[in-house]
Formats: sequence, C-alpha cells, structure tokens
Amino acid sequence: MTRKDYNYEDIVEGLTKEPTFEIAEAIAKKDFKLKPPSRKWLTIYNSAEVSPFRGIQEEMDDTAQQRNKV
Repeated sequence: MTRKDYNYEDIVEGLTKEPTFEIAEAIAKKDFKLKPPSRKWLTIYNSAEVSPFRGIQEEMDDTAQQRNKV
C-alpha cells in the first residue's frame, strides 16, 4: 500500500475561513455608516399623541386598564 502525497496548501484553500475580529472590522468599515434616530424623534414616535396614527392606542389603553385593576 502506497501513501499518497497531498498538497496541504491546496486542501486548505478550499476550506472556509473561521471568522475573526479582523474580518468583522473590515466588513464594518466597508458597510455604510448607520446613523441611529435621535432620542427626540423616538420620544415623539412613542408619544400618546402619535400612537393613534400608528394603531397601538387600543393596546396602550388595555395595558393602562390592567394596571388600574391591579
């Protein structure tokens, strides 16, 4: 029985690389910059005045009633 000679560099090239922090940082640098919304707009969005337009006023009323029962 003869032993086959393997070229390990060719075998390793076909394998997927395990993700590292360097790869993640490179991907983050390539991606577009994400700007989160301002807290002011989040407060307005979650306010009671805007909630009827978002369709959650009923849910807010139900939770308020449940709190009053307790």
